Amino acid sequence: MKEIRWLLNPYVKYGKLYLIISILFAAIILPLDSVLQVYFPQAVLNLLSSHKNFLVIVLTAIGFESVFLLITLLDDLFNNAYKEAVSVRIRANINREIYEQCCKTRYDYVDTPDYYDKFSWAIKEYANKSTETVGFIVSSLTLIITIASLITIIATSIWWVIIIMATSFALKSLVVAKVNKLDMQKDEEIIPIDRKIAYFHSVFYQKSYAAELRTTKLKSIILAHYEEEIQNKIHLIRKYIVKTLYLLIINDLLVRIADVFIIIGIAGSIYNGKVSEVGAYMTLLLAANKLNDLFYQIFDIFHTGNKLEKYGGNIHKFFCYQTEKTDGIGVLTDRPFEVEFKNVSFSYPNSSFALRDISFRITAGERVAIVGENGAGKSTIVKLLLRLYDVQSGEILINGVNINDYNLFELRNAIGVAFQNTNIYAFSLDENIGLYDNSTEKAITEAKKAFGLDLIVAKNGASNNSTLTREFDDNGIVLSGGEAQKVAVARTTTKKFSLLMLDEPSAALDPMAEYNLNQSLFKRSKETTTIMIAHRLSSVRNMDKILVINNGELMESGTHDELMRVQGLYSEMFLKQAENYQI
Repeated sequence: MKEIRWLLNPYVKYGKLYLIISILFAAIILPLDSVLQVYFPQAVLNLLSSHKNFLVIVLTAIGFESVFLLITLLDDLFNNAYKEAVSVRIRANINREIYEQCCKTRYDYVDTPDYYDKFSWAIKEYANKSTETVGFIVSSLTLIITIASLITIIATSIWWVIIIMATSFALKSLVVAKVNKLDMQKDEEIIPIDRKIAYFHSVFYQKSYAAELRTTKLKSIILAHYEEEIQNKIHLIRKYIVKTLYLLIINDLLVRIADVFIIIGIAGSIYNGKVSEVGAYMTLLLAANKLNDLFYQIFDIFHTGNKLEKYGGNIHKFFCYQTEKTDGIGVLTDRPFEVEFKNVSFSYPNSSFALRDISFRITAGERVAIVGENGAGKSTIVKLLLRLYDVQSGEILINGVNINDYNLFELRNAIGVAFQNTNIYAFSLDENIGLYDNSTEKAITEAKKAFGLDLIVAKNGASNNSTLTREFDDNGIVLSGGEAQKVAVARTTTKKFSLLMLDEPSAALDPMAEYNLNQSLFKRSKETTTIMIAHRLSSVRNMDKILVINNGELMESGTHDELMRVQGLYSEMFLKQAENYQI
């Protein structure tokens, strides 16, 4: 029951009143309804057999039906007028917990399939299973109390029928437990398959894949993999059908055997005159039939409880992933950062790539470029400075203090980043630019003007509140690659940062936009420390220092002129690029 109690937590936190009302229904109102329905025919038949006035019989029937109607109205009021609205809010809070946990979990887990499998369990099942847990508690209470009441009724006349039912229940419990175990094994094995199928599905509806779907054989490749996973899923389902079929046959056989014994037992008692009144016959028959139905429901509850325990355990594992530590000393944000790498080494899991013994120092306010071939380790340096990953040996110092000693939230809040792959969100242009804390409306307006982004709104005949992308709006503004990159860079100008990191900021920019970017960087010189990763070497000529990374090692360091004189790797790369500009 540990994981079931855990699944109940959201309703304890966000829906106490809902939970209390549900328990009251389960413990009082619903069992009362079942017991009254059993006694209702007996009351009418006894009045008839004793020749009571017909009006008394009518009033008795109306009285019982009025109680049934009141219970039904209360149930409708609770389930339709109250439950649905409350459930929406509780589910929203549950999903918010998942989103917050996703953002708090250490970034290095993102590289592992297991993390996404557990995330899939959480995002897909947490709200549903939490709601099912409330239903499980309510149904269990109703069943227990109702069964106890009906057993009392039956045991006074035919006690050995209860023994038959209990024996049948015990045997069927063993069968159901085995079926539950197989069902959960099947669900766990299907999760990775379903995640792949969902990935293939996403490729067909995401715009970023639309062009290649129409111009390459991407569709054929995806459909081949899709068919393979569908066949894997069908094979898995068939495997478990074979395993559970004989158990289901045994379960059905036990049900029929119990039915036969119960019917024979009640018939024998009536035949031998152990039950003397017609109304009592009816009550006994109704109670036995209803009790038998409830015993079947116990198996469903038992099955649900086992699945909830297992589901709860898998979802709970997602919330047990190690989170990022946000304690530590405060960050001085009133001046540029001084950055130093001292013998830093780092490698990704299951990868041959590694940064090896990297050492360099960037003084406060310095503008530094990092250059090198693809996969050399340039972007990894950015991720280490953001502490998306932690170094495996050596240390990174900011203002002479180990980066691990700082408050992580404050550290990241003091760093502005324009990532290589720009994400544009289905919000307004202003919201896309003002992603950083403390970004003012004035700063956003100035950023738009500085990078010509205000012209985008004008040329589309749109307003500042118009949505970017056409994800949800047919009239949404669609940005080009260069415009999206301008948005990424503009974000970093909306507040003062102690460290600014630009990962390939000019890759999709036209020459004029690249010139404006460089001018913006020079204007902010000495206000912030700047690290720019670039492949286009013409954009880094005027940087204070250039670091050349190759195969995870720092090969060269110096100004453009110094590196050209050395005639090493940087000089070779620069001259090869320069050939493209020669007439």
